[in-house]
Amino acid sequence: MRPLLVYDGDCGFCTYSVDYARAVTGARIDYESYQSAGHRFRDIAPEDFARQIYLFAPDGSHVTAARAALTCLACEPRLRGWLYCYRFIPGFAWLAELAYRATARHRGTALRLAHGLIGARARPLDYSRTTSIIVRCVGTLAACAFISWWVQADGLIGDDGIAPVAGYFSALGDAGYGFFDRPSLYWLAPSFDTTHWLVGLGLLGALGLLLNRFVILAAAAVYVAYLSLFAGGQIFMGFQWDILLVEVAAALCVVGVRPRLGIWVLRLLLIRFMLLSGIVKLASGDPTWHSLTALYHHFETQPLPTPLAYFAQHLSETVLRAGVLLTFVVELVLPVLLLAPRRPRIAAATVMIGFEIAILLTGNYNFFNLLAIVLCLAAFDDTCFGRTSIPPSEPGRMRAWSGTLLVMFALLGVAQLRGVLTTATPGGFERSVRASIEPWLLVNRYGLFAVMTTRRDELIIEGSRDGEAWQAYQFRYKPQALDRAPPWVAPHQPRLDWQMWFAALGTPQASPWIDELLYGLLAGRTPVLTLFAENPFIDGPPVWVRVLSYRYRFTAAGSASWWQRDEPTLWYGPIRLRRSVITHGPLVLPDG
Repeated sequence: MRPLLVYDGDCGFCTYSVDYARAVTGARIDYESYQSAGHRFRDIAPEDFARQIYLFAPDGSHVTAARAALTCLACEPRLRGWLYCYRFIPGFAWLAELAYRATARHRGTALRLAHGLIGARARPLDYSRTTSIIVRCVGTLAACAFISWWVQADGLIGDDGIAPVAGYFSALGDAGYGFFDRPSLYWLAPSFDTTHWLVGLGLLGALGLLLNRFVILAAAAVYVAYLSLFAGGQIFMGFQWDILLVEVAAALCVVGVRPRLGIWVLRLLLIRFMLLSGIVKLASGDPTWHSLTALYHHFETQPLPTPLAYFAQHLSETVLRAGVLLTFVVELVLPVLLLAPRRPRIAAATVMIGFEIAILLTGNYNFFNLLAIVLCLAAFDDTCFGRTSIPPSEPGRMRAWSGTLLVMFALLGVAQLRGVLTTATPGGFERSVRASIEPWLLVNRYGLFAVMTTRRDELIIEGSRDGEAWQAYQFRYKPQALDRAPPWVAPHQPRLDWQMWFAALGTPQASPWIDELLYGLLAGRTPVLTLFAENPFIDGPPVWVRVLSYRYRFTAAGSASWWQRDEPTLWYGPIRLRRSVITHGPLVLPDG
């Protein structure tokens, strides 16, 4: 004897819904229309059967309407939470019955909506193939991130680099900071050699993700390794894509335990990532965003444009204004649709993917946009990738804590959004929770270009042996030679080139690491020199160095060169070494 659900066989919406329920419950429940089964229940009038569904238990008792539907679905372990809400959360049962009655009175409309929002047939969604694709893609991007950092880490944080990591952790310890303030395995061995071990651990985890094997351990390895490098990278690893990769790695640990829950963790991350990116643009009060003119400047002034940015810069003002409007739609409207049923959710994610592709085609943001595209895949299901199997049930021991975990991620995400929208000081409990969570980069704040840069100042480092004839150090990727096309760099991130862009926005005092960079050039330190494309002093370091600031602009369309620049101003120096101490020369800008 099995429970029996009796429904109106002449109702298209009822048949549509029962097909879904049958796919969910399988042989655990029998289904029959009242037109064929009603004669066995003579105490129930046909009009009552036509008005609502009935679920009969083997002992003859029955429940109806919304409770019958939720009791039926509760046969599937992962859907039992709805019946729990019906029974124990005040007001939920009343709302559920109200919604059921409204739907029953407008079944034709409900069926048309279901076809439009879900599809011609409603089926339980599986995410096995979807999560497999996401895990493999994250593994690939994580490997790119580790290798990109490794090839330049010696010049940035090595013993002879710009900001030696050993000295940094020694200074943190002297200042009273510890592991829980800056979580990192560097505390166990605060030397640059630890970097190689961390990169190795990260690449091993990335390989596990790429192969979709031991996902929990692999994601944990990526998380621990990159979190450790993040702390040791100091100013050179403080970018939003770095914290996004750490957070995604933590989310994949959940995917490895329970894929369906992990999909929702990734969706909530994507929603927060997009919403924050849009909110900060409005909350900043920047006039270019409010006047829809931000893209008049963006393609030219972004840190590392691509060749296509040159052509985007010359689009008409109408197109550029439309691009700003599209940005707000993608970042403020479409994220809400990620909570919608299947079809609008997939449509929103598809537009987001196109938006991210447009960004990566016009700007070198290393693995940032690629990782955002991977997050968008969480809005899809296996049927989008050619798989139609019914999702398997998940063990009860996984369900015991999963709901609490999802609520925790959601509440922390809401707290981040509230922190952007309001200036109110959080309460003591919320403040303590944030303080304990933030160092671990589990739930972070995002939002690039809250204030649009409207001019491009480029810093050029020059050296001289006599203080009169100056030669420039050639950077690998950032604009310098006027006839050199903007390069394609992603997914690699040249960290020094990026930091030079930020330094140009302020004064030398705001970028104290510049002193260490110039010291490395004056001392002829090989690791620092390898960060440049060309060293003009191959037979020995210069006596003097200085930093000039030029204003760069794209040339007019059809010009022979890519860039044009104004006359330089002296940004820093000249300086030289004297008895291992940097001394400043005369603040004179020599001719030429």
